[in-house]
Amino acid sequence: YVTGLDAVDGTPVLDIKPYFEDDIIFSPRTPHIYPLNREMHRSILLKQALAHHQEDCTDLLLAVRMSLIATERLGQLNSPDLYVTVEGSPCLADTIQGLSRARLANPPRFTYRPAASPGRTTWRRGERVLSITARQRLEKEDFLGLSDADILEVKERKDE
Repeated sequence: YVTGLDAVDGTPVLDIKPYFEDDIIFSPRTPHIYPLNREMHRSILLKQALAHHQEDCTDLLLAVRMSLIATERLGQLNSPDLYVTVEGSPCLADTIQGLSRARLANPPRFTYRPAASPGRTTWRRGERVLSITARQRLEKEDFLGLSDADILEVKERKDE
């Protein structure tokens, strides 16, 4: 590597890289850098989910899958114009809230409705509404071996 010198005229080297949002804090808005592939993105979301929720449970894995789909379809989860409603367990709600950084107030982008169902998230951005519903309760071991379609029912529509 080069230390202190550029290849031209001995000028100092200054390497500036964009901030990569890999933390789970309520941070300022940053440009979104998409991971290289879906598996890498899932891995980043899982790391963030564990840092926030701090329990490796089935609803954390469900939240990661739901968030991955929401990101692919609607873009950056912490965008100020992306709203999310969670129906299900406190673990599902906590993990989704952490991954999306959506708040109950100032600005209110997060709604939680406790329910005994396996879990549902509804994401809204502009006219687009994305509903992601768990088909059934699963064990942790089942999440890696099953496809999104096996685990989740995904519906997208436009609000008029």
